[in-house]
Amino acid sequence: MRNFHSLILLVVAILFQLNLFANQEVKINFKNLDTENLIKITSKIVQKDILITSKVEGKVQYISNKPINKKNILDILRYDLQSKGFSLLIRDDIFLVVKDGNLLKYDKKLSLNTPRVEVLPIKNVDSKLIVQIVKDIITNQKTKDKPYLSLDEQNNRVVIYGLEEDIDTITQIIKQLDTPQQQVYVEAKIIEISETKTQNIGLEYGLNGFYSTGSSLNTFASSLNSLGGVTPLSLAELSSYGYSPAILKSSIALGATINLLKENKALEVVSEPSILCINNKESSIYVGETRSIPTGTTVGTTTTTNYEREDIGLRLTIKPRLSSNDKVTLDIKTIIEDVKLSTTTNSVPDTNKKEVLTTAIVSNGENVIIGGLIKNKLETSEYKVPLLGDIPLLGNLFKSNYDYDDKINLVIIVTPYIVPKSKDLTYIAQQLSQLKNIENNYTKELEKKLTQNKLEIQNNQELYNNRVKDILNK
Repeated sequence: MRNFHSLILLVVAILFQLNLFANQEVKINFKNLDTENLIKITSKIVQKDILITSKVEGKVQYISNKPINKKNILDILRYDLQSKGFSLLIRDDIFLVVKDGNLLKYDKKLSLNTPRVEVLPIKNVDSKLIVQIVKDIITNQKTKDKPYLSLDEQNNRVVIYGLEEDIDTITQIIKQLDTPQQQVYVEAKIIEISETKTQNIGLEYGLNGFYSTGSSLNTFASSLNSLGGVTPLSLAELSSYGYSPAILKSSIALGATINLLKENKALEVVSEPSILCINNKESSIYVGETRSIPTGTTVGTTTTTNYEREDIGLRLTIKPRLSSNDKVTLDIKTIIEDVKLSTTTNSVPDTNKKEVLTTAIVSNGENVIIGGLIKNKLETSEYKVPLLGDIPLLGNLFKSNYDYDDKINLVIIVTPYIVPKSKDLTYIAQQLSQLKNIENNYTKELEKKLTQNKLEIQNNQELYNNRVKDILNK
């Protein structure tokens, strides 16, 4: 009798919903109405299939004294199911009635896939890039109701408006894109090397074959490294940092070479800039000045010279790309601009520009040397008789100046240091400080060995001169 009564109520309710399309309202008697019957009624009204995954028992606890609008029937069903430990999910065009304990077996709870707004803070990358990538994905979707994205540039946030299912998908994409970016700390040395002075140092300290092979930085460093009995100090302290011992020794030897040339006035360090780069993102360093360059003269009642402000100096652009085996690919672009003042009166000066574009694959902590930028320079040197040339006033009689043409090699040394994901810049600074101490100690060893070589050369020369005198006296 009870089942028959429920069936009668169901038939009556279905008859009422025939007026749905006329006035968008339906009259339902909720008194003693089973929840399962409400599910069937809702399916007819919204014209959607509803899959009941678990048996739902109990009556609908809803009291109504007026017709129900079509759009409210889903809310009534959802609230009734929630009171009984069930949820209403959507998968494609099918509604699912799922017991809360079985939600993991089905789609994520979507609250009927209704539109909502989500604001996502972006922590590691530029929100502009995120929005552009997601918009490209949305554009290629074939769905009717596409979500909308907006950018809160000031706070680096992404605002999403759309159906919950779309928002969940976009949120997962953004989380995978918004990951911490690895960094590369790049040190650069911009140095000028005098070819004449470097050759003289090589001859003075007896570096065999130096004059005939050239005076580049590589040649000089190789000559120094060939000195017997001089080796870099123990690198055991740095073994835990992951650098290659061979690369460390080469880097320390090059640093010591630069120190020696600098102390002997054969090398000048123009600048030592450093920059913290993000993986696969371009960074630049500029070393120079802005000058007022005359561009022409206007002659009238008064003569006016026109000027333009020009950047004169060196611009170094670096783009690092990390690989999985501690290798760094460096895209390096170097531009050097200078002004050559004309000796002709009222003429416009010429601008010199030299550009180097290269790509190098190096290990962590390995040096990249960019050379080949040469300029001529007129130098003045002083010659004086030892001791006598230092006497005040009278010393001028025992010294003289002479001019000579010198070639200046502009060399740029770039060294990348990979910052581990779990570390910060302080970690790299600590490593570089230890490397600098080892480099300074190695420089002292080289100075001792070079001084010893110089004394041997002087002694041999003295023996040679004495031998010549003995022969001539005879």
